[in-house]
Amino acid sequence: CRKDALKEADVVILVGIVCDFRLGYGKVLSRKSKIISVNRNSKSLTINSDIYWSPTLACEGDPASFIVDLEESLKGFKGSEEWINTLREKDNVKEDANQ
Repeated sequence: CRKDALKEADVVILVGIVCDFRLGYGKVLSRKSKIISVNRNSKSLTINSDIYWSPTLACEGDPASFIVDLEESLKGFKGSEEWINTLREKDNVKEDANQ
């Protein structure tokens, strides 16, 4: 249920990927979401942007280092269990339908 998660997310972090056909060129992203793009290549930070999405923050740098630093800075942070459970339930329904 990636599409649902991306539509409902407050923050989306594109780490080392571009918004191409796999993400509907950004159509699957909510306009309300804060979008952080992280990539080594400056051109890749904003590929296909400004049509369906625009980065709130574009960080040129190593994606792996970004994730390590982010994890370190968010020590102790706990996300919404309700949102995670909602996504799990949607995933279970989809999984059951596919069997």
